[in-house]
Amino acid sequence: MKRLVVASAVVLLAAVFLSCPRNHPPDAPSVPDGPSSGLIDSTYSFSASATDPEGDSVAFRFDWGDGRISPWSDPVPSGASVTASHAWFLPGEYAVRAQARDESGNTSNWSDQLGVWILAPEHAWRITGVVRPPGADYIARLTFLPGRDLLYLADENTNSLLVLSTSNHQVVATVPLRTGWGSDRDVVVSPDGNTAYVSTYADSNYIGIIRTSDHMVVDSFQLPGWYSTDLALSPNGERLYVNCVFDDSMPIYVVRTSDLSVIDSISFGNAIGGDYADMVIPPEGEYMYLTFEGEEVYVVRLADHEIVATLPECVGIGLALDPEGEMLYFGSWSAADTGCGYAVSTSTNAILDSVFVPYLPGRLAVSPDGEYLYVLCSVQYERGVLIVIALPELEVVWTVRLRHPGRRILAMPDEDRLYVTSGPEIYLVGR
Repeated sequence: MKRLVVASAVVLLAAVFLSCPRNHPPDAPSVPDGPSSGLIDSTYSFSASATDPEGDSVAFRFDWGDGRISPWSDPVPSGASVTASHAWFLPGEYAVRAQARDESGNTSNWSDQLGVWILAPEHAWRITGVVRPPGADYIARLTFLPGRDLLYLADENTNSLLVLSTSNHQVVATVPLRTGWGSDRDVVVSPDGNTAYVSTYADSNYIGIIRTSDHMVVDSFQLPGWYSTDLALSPNGERLYVNCVFDDSMPIYVVRTSDLSVIDSISFGNAIGGDYADMVIPPEGEYMYLTFEGEEVYVVRLADHEIVATLPECVGIGLALDPEGEMLYFGSWSAADTGCGYAVSTSTNAILDSVFVPYLPGRLAVSPDGEYLYVLCSVQYERGVLIVIALPELEVVWTVRLRHPGRRILAMPDEDRLYVTSGPEIYLVGR
């Protein structure tokens, strides 16, 4: 009889235990929201939020990546955010993450990390202003006019070229393109600064010739293909290289600028993806380096326009040269929305070094003094980040957040100032 009573009690307790709902821990918090770069001895704020399956209030703590973890915050309603502040005292890269705890003491998993670069004050880059030129819609390229303190802006969605003053950032002239040319995709200026060449986005595939003294279209020529995207000039200005888009190929046409005649073409087969190329030519003009969106980096000998090499281990997306043309830098996409920056000797075409980039790299530029490499990156195609890398050591020293992904970047001669295009806007970045 006693055994029966005991067994019945055990069954009753088990039934009661199983009928009680189990309290689950909160979900892992969101990635902390806060700056991705900062200075030593400065305080920065970060916030995170999490939901609890039972709707319990939750408290948070932050791991600052330097061996210190914040105390638990006061509880807040499920789904609400908590903000905490922290200062770092040594330069370096730190991983900030958050954890949540409910009223019953159940803790969540740690959130994904937010990378934060903490640097010394001499590397402090920031957005100093934003310019939205009247009439701009989607700025595809900007080019400096030597000795003129002017920029030419090619806009992918308009039929005119804008001329912007670098002193007050006002539009001082508009260059209307001819009817039927479509919008402008790229613009390059001759070494003497007297002539500009603009590619157009239309089935007619015209290249416009602009006299920069009065910003007038004075000539044009037509190329095969649907339309043209990117342009490059030889260092002496005698050859213009034009990327043309067909149904199944993207050849580069070689145009003699003295009479605007096509003298050669460079073919890359039918497997080229994307619809734009990036082309750079070192000052001595022996080789051209180019890549198409998501393709290899090609090395072309300019004497006969033959492809003589491709750079291994890369999916190229943007190219830049140092001022002497001795080093080529290019970005490459990797897995998980990250990438790498590579340094290549132009004398041997050998990869000498690389640096990890925690976002998808895009267009590149090198500072006029050759001390910094600037890499435009996309974060999940929704916002942009400008990464500043010190040369020649290839060390990330600063990041600047952009509201939207950047399209093009231009380093101003003899200045610590950058122009970064993003849609209809231009970010002014400096120190």
